[in-house]
Amino acid sequence: MTMDITSRSPCEYKVGALIHDKKGVVAVGWNNAWHGLGIHAEAHAVMRSNRARLRGATITIAGRRCGWIYSRPCEACQALIDKWGLNVEFYDGQQWMIG
Repeated sequence: MTMDITSRSPCEYKVGALIHDKKGVVAVGWNNAWHGLGIHAEAHAVMRSNRARLRGATITIAGRRCGWIYSRPCEACQALIDKWGLNVEFYDGQQWMIG
């Protein structure tokens, strides 16, 4: 599902993020230009989420350009992920990694 979310991005490098917990999907996000500012998929997903369900949930991140690419969170997104107590899964271009 995370890989499908990347198609929503209008950017050249398309990144999608899916936040989920034991009950199911909490939120989805994708990178985009919002009011002229770039927003990362991870931040977009957190903004769209029910924050009461974030702590202990997992955020799964995937990216693509001409093929699937390494999609580990940047430092700012990692800080946001840490703040909300999310677990991370990301695609390294070949396989899913837990980080």
